[in-house]
Amino acid sequence: MSVISRKAGRGDITKEAPEIIRRSRSGASAALVSVFALAFSAISLYETVLRQPELSVYVPPVIHYTWEGGGEVLAVPVTIANRGARDGTVLSMDLTASSSDRPDGKIFYSAYFVESGYFLKSRMQRTATGGLQITKQRPKTPFAPLSIAGRGNYSGTILFFTKGKELPKLVSKPGEFTMTLTLNTQFDDGGGWLDRVVQPRTGSASFRVKLHRFDVRGVERGDTIAMTSASWQ
Repeated sequence: MSVISRKAGRGDITKEAPEIIRRSRSGASAALVSVFALAFSAISLYETVLRQPELSVYVPPVIHYTWEGGGEVLAVPVTIANRGARDGTVLSMDLTASSSDRPDGKIFYSAYFVESGYFLKSRMQRTATGGLQITKQRPKTPFAPLSIAGRGNYSGTILFFTKGKELPKLVSKPGEFTMTLTLNTQFDDGGGWLDRVVQPRTGSASFRVKLHRFDVRGVERGDTIAMTSASWQ
């Protein structure tokens, strides 16, 4: 009887083996799916909530040059894009400009926001005594730090004024100029160890522009002159 029982037991194991293997494979597949789901959830959490700010700045192929109070001014349209999930703050901007006559460069700082009205041409108006005078409206708003929301952006025109001494001037004749725009930023570091491991990133924009015609009387009146991309013919 014992021999028959042992034979029957071996037969049962043989029949059950494929089912055991199938269950083992199913369990492994379920575990693998769970691991992938967990990894996907972690990546999604990082991308949508935890990812540090990544600020990039873009400049179009046309900027403008003028004078205010005898000082040089550069009007630069900018777009700042945040590819991170968390907010980033731009405290200020610096614009370094150089030319063959000024290889050491000159630094300008972000001073004002302006709208389209800033670029209107100056006008001759008659005074109360019957004379004529040039009027130039310069509507502008003092620059304030910009908070760029996660996955958000900012677009606007910034006026850059000279840092330090006005003379010698950067622009005194037509020519080519090299410029670099950098952002001075501040980020929230409340993320703990993750913020120490993954640092926020801030880009800069370098570009070359040409001034084809220098109108001294125009800039003295406050009119702007276009400086276009050096790659344009």
